[in-house]
Parts: sequence; C-alpha cells; structure tokens
Amino acid sequence: MTKAEQFTTQAEAELRTTSKVSAETCRSSRDLDAEGRAAFAHAVNFICGEQGDYGETAVTATRPTDRLTASRLMLLKLRLQTPDPRWSSSILDRYVRAVLAVPGGTLSEVFNPLLDLLGESSNGLSQPVAQFLKDLVVLCFTRYRKEYDSVPWANLAETVSLRPTQAKCYFGLHAIPPQYMTSELARLISERLSGTRYWEEAMNVLAV
Repeated sequence: MTKAEQFTTQAEAELRTTSKVSAETCRSSRDLDAEGRAAFAHAVNFICGEQGDYGETAVTATRPTDRLTASRLMLLKLRLQTPDPRWSSSILDRYVRAVLAVPGGTLSEVFNPLLDLLGESSNGLSQPVAQFLKDLVVLCFTRYRKEYDSVPWANLAETVSLRPTQAKCYFGLHAIPPQYMTSELARLISERLSGTRYWEEAMNVLAV
C-alpha cells in the first residue's frame, strides 16, 4: 500500500466514523510525494479544519486518482454519505474551489466522487441531500460556468444510469444539460422518483 493509500484509507475511515480526522492522520499527509502533496494539500486543509491556502505550487500535474480521492474526502467531511449532510454556501464554494485549485482539477472531480457516494445506498432521498445537490449544481453552473460546460456530460449521464439510486437520479435531473438528457435516462429518473415528494418537481424539469 502506498503512502497516499495509507493516508486516504485512514482518513476515510475516521471521517465515516466521527466526521473528523485525527492530528496524526493529518500529519501523515506530509510524507506524500510531491504530486501527492499537491493533489491533497487543499483537501487536507479542508478536512483538518485549517484555513484554505490556494497559493501556487511548483507541481503542474497530479494523478487523476489522487484528485478524485481528495474530493471524496472533502465530501465525506460534509457528511454526504449520510442522510444529513452539513454545509453552507461559503463552505460549498470553498470545496469546489479546492477541487479546481489542484493542478489538473476539473468539475469532473466534483461530480464523479459525488455520484460514487450517492450510489452507495438504495435508501430514499432525504430533503437535506436533495437540497445539497441543488445548491451544488446551482453553484457550479452559475459561478464556474466555463468548467461546467467542459464536463463530459455524456459519460456522467451514463454513470447516473448505472445503479440509479434516487439521489443519483435527483442529481442527474438538475445537473445534466438538456442535450445530454436522453429519453431513456429521463424515463429512468421519472421511474426512480415516482411516489416520492420529488416526482412533481422531476416532471416539471423534464418537461422543459
């Protein structure tokens, strides 16, 4: 197991258990190689309760797997793996900025780990999770429109259709641009949200 894997495995276990990361685990991130430190620096600031530092780095490229994992850790800090995530508009913006600040970072590193976590459980969609998803999509669409338009939406739409939990479908409902919303995916979203408090909302969005 690499040092990056050791750090992320321990950090994820602690976040899932207590929503906090121990000082020892935070310090272990200093042992990562240069690419790893560049990929995880902002996430470490975020999950360890330190003030974000978005300064320049000499590293110009990072590993995609590290970027995805760093984003996942921040989403776990926000308790997205639970029915009751915790966030504010400023914290949500700080999270997205942290992902994009990593060399090579894109909104795909926001949305792919998000979908992974939303696909973990087949439980119903809680109101806090639904509101989190709407707030995140609105933030990314309005404040980071250039990056939003560059997301490979055809791939994301396919990801939504794989193990389509209610939460994944609700995200797809609001995030996927109309030109990528196939009739098959629209039908799937409608079916998964049928009988929930979100069905009428889905019908209104899909009718646009």
